[in-house]
Formats: sequence, C-alpha cells, structure tokens
Amino acid sequence: MGRKLFCEISPFTYWLSEQKNILQRHLADAFGHHTFACKKSDEKLPHLVYGHQSVIRRNLKGVDRTLQENKAVNLSLAAPKVNGVLICTGETFSFWKLVGKSTASKGFKEGLTISNGRATSGIGGGMCQFTNLIH
Repeated sequence: MGRKLFCEISPFTYWLSEQKNILQRHLADAFGHHTFACKKSDEKLPHLVYGHQSVIRRNLKGVDRTLQENKAVNLSLAAPKVNGVLICTGETFSFWKLVGKSTASKGFKEGLTISNGRATSGIGGGMCQFTNLIH
C-alpha cells in the first residue's frame, strides 16, 4: 500500500485540506480575472443544443430509499438557481457561485453520495450527479 495523502490521515487533516482548498478558491476568485455568469432569463432560447435525462431515483441494493428521496429534494433546491442562467462571452459558469454551499440551514438534506467508490450519505447528496450532468 502506498503513502496516504495528507487529507487521508485523519478527519482533522481532511478538514484542514478542505479549508485550504476553499481559501485557495476564494483567493483565486477575488484576485483572478473571472467574470462569473449570473444573469438569468426566463425566455426559451430558439435552439436546443443538447438534451439529456438522468434517472433521479434508482433502486440500489443496500442503499436506504430515503437517501434517494432526499437527493431529489436537494436537486429541486439547486435546479432553480442554475436554470435560465445565460453564459455570455468571457464569463465563467460556476455551479457553486450560483448554488452555494449545500447546508442543512438552506434546506439541503442528507442524500446519496459516493466516497472512495462506495455509496454513503451526506448533506447535499446528489449535487455530484447534477454537476456531472452539466459537465
């Protein structure tokens, strides 16, 4: 077995690594030359470039169905914040700038997440499915 990453040593080192990355992102956003897309429009655009449907609720062996239902709730909280955003020339789309941190105080629930290749749970579970779909 190879060496562990610093973030894998303990929950504290994971938290510390997470805080370092958040700080780096905030500094890059503050001092970088990004203009983030935030303008919204309710008007339907004339051409569909790409369409996709993703299954929200899946029957997964050994996974509590409540996590699937909560994932659907989480997606319903995030979708309106992203829907209708116009990305203009020179702008950067940032899911996290639009949606923000998934916290219980914002209504996000404990939903299905994947960690180290295993199904688990966490507040805001389902956001990875959403961001992968957008990508």
